[in-house]
Amino acid sequence: MRILIVTDYLPYPLISGDRIRVYNLLKRVAGQHDISLAAALTTPDEIGSVKHLREFCEVVETSYVRRRHPLIHLPGLLSQAVAGKPLELKFVYSKELANKITKLFLKGDFDIVQIEHSRMAPYIETLPVESKAKSVLVFHNVAYDQFARISRLGGTALGRMRTRLHSRMMRRWEPEYAGRFDRCITVSDEDRRMLVRDNRQLQVDVIPNGVDTQMFQPLNWPVKNPIYSLLLL
Repeated sequence: MRILIVTDYLPYPLISGDRIRVYNLLKRVAGQHDISLAAALTTPDEIGSVKHLREFCEVVETSYVRRRHPLIHLPGLLSQAVAGKPLELKFVYSKELANKITKLFLKGDFDIVQIEHSRMAPYIETLPVESKAKSVLVFHNVAYDQFARISRLGGTALGRMRTRLHSRMMRRWEPEYAGRFDRCITVSDEDRRMLVRDNRQLQVDVIPNGVDTQMFQPLNWPVKNPIYSLLLL
């Protein structure tokens, strides 16, 4: 099969949980299928990872999401609001990357297009109308719940207000927009329950994060004292 993965980062080096998950998915699936990766980058330093990823990816396309003065984004933010899309999504969207994804389809249709994180979900709109690709949206977190929790952790008053606003807009948009995808994936049962509660039409599967059992194995420590064993947990 031909599979396209869309992310807002290059999943290498392995410096975070979501990168580890996506990296291992790419590397292991590439052994049996043709994998292409399209990634939106925020810093020039990330481009150094492309060479390594091309060792097992057929294609790696990247584009920078350039930081600009907020006033430059104002017209786009207004159109986002009118369309009912959370404003923050504007800052992670790259027209250049969208165009590159469209051009990938000129070389042939994909069997599966998998988008990592709901903040990247609007890239589904770049798929040609005639594409027969099955679409998958992966929720590493349910964003509206994640940002609601972040807003309670402190920070400046302006920062908390912005985070709460994003959470509320995502609460209205995220479960509904996910309905555009043929399938959704969460990493926990709790996240699945939240999404299905808000949109009962969603087809959601749970695929939890795995562990490399060759690298990480239980220590063979003899434990005689029950109290001591509790301290090891």
